Amino acid sequence: RSTLALPGLQDELIRRVAAVNPNTVVVINAGSPVSMPWLHEVAAVLQVWFPGEEMGEAIADVLTGVAEPGGRLPITFPKALDDTPAFAHYPGDGVRTRYAEGLLIGHRWYQAQGIEPLFSFGHGLGYTEWELGAGS
Repeated sequence: RSTLALPGLQDELIRRVAAVNPNTVVVINAGSPVSMPWLHEVAAVLQVWFPGEEMGEAIADVLTGVAEPGGRLPITFPKALDDTPAFAHYPGDGVRTRYAEGLLIGHRWYQAQGIEPLFSFGHGLGYTEWELGAGS
């Protein structure tokens, strides 16, 4: 893909819905990061990846509070495409892909470059509060 943007006019649709309903929750069903220029205009974002045949029920359970959205991001979400290590080599030269970041893959690359991502590796929020106590 050539952009992190959602296809078509989806960003505009999200902005218009959020303008009339401040409790808007955006559910993103995508296999990789997307840009979120409307992030601070919505109440929440739920990244569901590709949840399979029980998708509808699972999302409904999270949105209605039956289930805790306890997952954490397995990747880093950049703020912009040019923040990614692949940007310098995009679109490539045919079928070859160049990986020039060496061992600084994923969140390590962002840390080494001093780039603040949109969401860091491991980011995730939930409804509950919890704390660790002394082991027994």
